[in-house]
Amino acid sequence: MRFTDPTVDFGPFRFRRDSRELFRDGRNQEVPQRALALLDLLVERAGELVSKEEMFEAGWPGTHVTASSLTEAMSRLRGALGDDAQRPRYVETLAGRGYRFIAPVRAPAAHRRRPLLAAAAAGLLVAAALAWTGIGEPDPFETARIAELSADGDVIEELPLPRFAVRDLVPSPDGRHLAFSTGNSMDGDIWVFDRSSRVLSRLSQGGDNSEAVWTADGQWVAWASRSGRSFDLVRRRTDGSGPIETLLSAPGDQYPESWSADGRRLVYSETGAGGGLDLAVLELEDDTWRPRSLRATPHHEYLGSYSPDGSWLIFASDATGAFEIYVQDGAGASTPVRISPRGGSDPFWSADGGSLFYVRAGQVMRLRLTAPGFPGHSAPEKVRGLERVTRVRATAAGGFMAALPSQNLESAGS
Repeated sequence: MRFTDPTVDFGPFRFRRDSRELFRDGRNQEVPQRALALLDLLVERAGELVSKEEMFEAGWPGTHVTASSLTEAMSRLRGALGDDAQRPRYVETLAGRGYRFIAPVRAPAAHRRRPLLAAAAAGLLVAAALAWTGIGEPDPFETARIAELSADGDVIEELPLPRFAVRDLVPSPDGRHLAFSTGNSMDGDIWVFDRSSRVLSRLSQGGDNSEAVWTADGQWVAWASRSGRSFDLVRRRTDGSGPIETLLSAPGDQYPESWSADGRRLVYSETGAGGGLDLAVLELEDDTWRPRSLRATPHHEYLGSYSPDGSWLIFASDATGAFEIYVQDGAGASTPVRISPRGGSDPFWSADGGSLFYVRAGQVMRLRLTAPGFPGHSAPEKVRGLERVTRVRATAAGGFMAALPSQNLESAGS
């Protein structure tokens, strides 16, 4: 359900959507029109995840702009609302995917046509819990350098790549290549960098593309691609030969998360009926890819990652009101067990499967496995040097590949 009323109320504010005017306690607030265009979209979709791409289209239709334009507009909007990105009451930033309006929205008595959105009211609990845990990720669209780091977070090598706005990155299983996506708006691309030949190649061909994922044998890269209204699951051979193949095209958005070791299962997240994110798996049966639901709940559950041997699956969920890391068996049959004690997101495994990592408040945390299976693991420990990273994954050599803001790169290892 979406709000179509020309005037809506939330907190002490009244927003006249038809004239794009925002009032607080009856006083007109001076807010740039682009920021109000973003508010209009957020209010209309109250309680739902609104992607950054949709925000760009609402504020700058048909125009290519940098991520800083959206950041500035959101800052102006939050300023007018008296909102805090780390302790949000109105607009929540959702783990790199986009934004969500979390305050209850109501139509004035003279205009009321439908009941309040329960999801928006429930969002207040999520916001409160996020504020308590202090979770906050750097902007994934921040221009960054890409570097290889040691197991202790020291810089080993800065890759000879242009400064990109990096949306995600993942090294190949053998460490010889790096796949990543770049872009700020509706024109993201998937790239593969050959570390030995220093050749950078583009795999995608138009549209908006992100979330690159390697197969275990390194022969294929899958990603999310959108040329119409939604993101589909596609793949292409790493060397760029052959066409881009569509694995799944379905209503809503699908984002690939992790391949199983045998290449026959692809965990992905998809937008559910309530606007949240659910976990599903695409399985190869009789030469046909068939989707199957893994976790479909009222909560956000995504960022699934198989252990190297495929026996375990870790993922992030806000089932407790804050994003935490959970683990269950690779088939998705067991009851998930929470393994992060005080919030976390963006989980990933070490190449040998002996440790798993997640990000908490911009800091990479490590859990060392102390017994075969779970919950046998050490207490979380900080990985030195991996603070305020935007994207990070483990390498085959036992270290990390990360997209780091320049100040992090200059200070890491010092």
